Amino acid sequence: IGHGIQIGLLKLQMSKEEINQWLDIYRKQYNYEVAASFLCRYGSSGNVYSIQLVMVALKKYFKCEFKGIDIFQAKAKDIILHFDLLDPYVRDRDSELGFMYAFPTLGISFWRGNVCNEEDLEADWFKELIPENQADTKRFLYFPLFQFAE
Repeated sequence: IGHGIQIGLLKLQMSKEEINQWLDIYRKQYNYEVAASFLCRYGSSGNVYSIQLVMVALKKYFKCEFKGIDIFQAKAKDIILHFDLLDPYVRDRDSELGFMYAFPTLGISFWRGNVCNEEDLEADWFKELIPENQADTKRFLYFPLFQFAE
């Protein structure tokens, strides 16, 4: 993704002061949850080199499209297939287990703490769960964390 790419009002290479200014706008316009959903990492120069998004909160307020796919609304399996065509993901243990997919050329990665697939929804073990646990498990059909970096 590199320089100049942004998510909302935040861009890679912005200073910490610029990032805080835009997060204050989000905090006032939406709420604290939205502003806290942007996790920024800064380099020794003081500029942001990585922005991680907690998508659960953000997808209530924003749409995030990239190369024809709505990242906030698409299921994990669809994101993996779509992005793998653009930039093959790193085939490692995390991706093999279904937890994290990194697309190095694009500078994008997706993470989830558990894995749920469509087939799981039909499995006996899933059907035996109480409704609250089913809902909790189903949320892992999606990636809750998205990161872009240089």
